[in-house]
Amino acid sequence: LLSVNEREFLENTLVEDLRLDSRTKFDYRDINVKYGNSTNGLVVLSLGKTEVMVASSKKIISPQKNKPSDGFYKFNIDFKHFQHDSDNNDALQQSRLELMRLLDKVFITSRAIDTTSL
Repeated sequence: LLSVNEREFLENTLVEDLRLDSRTKFDYRDINVKYGNSTNGLVVLSLGKTEVMVASSKKIISPQKNKPSDGFYKFNIDFKHFQHDSDNNDALQQSRLELMRLLDKVFITSRAIDTTSL
């Protein structure tokens, strides 16, 4: 929760179109995408000074017995580089689970991935 002063500051900056980095509210930072080789599924996304590394993997397994013609996918999120702070581990685990559930929900409800083609 924000204090009254913090909320007023945020509201004023939005109304006056001010940002600490001198961009306007519609300016955005350049997005840079670097792909690894096709076998490791590695991608590094950069947005300003923020970098995110994403890795994907795949394996062929037998389909579920009740859905023999459907494939499936699952998301796994790892924050191991942030786990040096033992006070923060519970919060990281909670964030990890929430993000995995959100991704799963988004892809399932949008049907962005056709599981019959997997």
